[in-house]
Amino acid sequence: MRQEPLEIYVSSAFPNNGTRQVAVRSAGLPSDDPCYFEDEVVVEENSVLKYPVERCMMQRGSGAARLAINIAEKTGRLILVYGMNRDVHTADAFLGIPDQYAGTKYQTASYAPSHIGSQFSIVALENDTTVTLTFADRNDIINEQGKSSFHGEKI
Repeated sequence: MRQEPLEIYVSSAFPNNGTRQVAVRSAGLPSDDPCYFEDEVVVEENSVLKYPVERCMMQRGSGAARLAINIAEKTGRLILVYGMNRDVHTADAFLGIPDQYAGTKYQTASYAPSHIGSQFSIVALENDTTVTLTFADRNDIINEQGKSSFHGEKI
């Protein structure tokens, strides 16, 4: 099976606003991990930089993993970050939100036929973060500990 690359796209938040010096690193991994990376890139004015990410940074299965990627503009100017996870029968995307704009309530939408599961990931910005999930639909959900949860329940 052909495996497509993982990609992150970075652009200036505003047109005609100069280049951006951007630091990219695998924030959750120790430096001796084979998947660890730390890089500095330049995003040219009025362009989008495509940054490839090794497939070892892809979430596999369920449960906690330290696969977060930290992307920061070195002088604090705003950048836009979005990513793609493409494979033969799937395509997933995300929009990166700057830490200072992160909220406390989010929604995730997913679709899967009854014979295929659906997943989503949550990245905590701080240690000891507590996450509460409330399911909106009437489908049962199996969480990472194997416990079923249903419409309206919180875990």
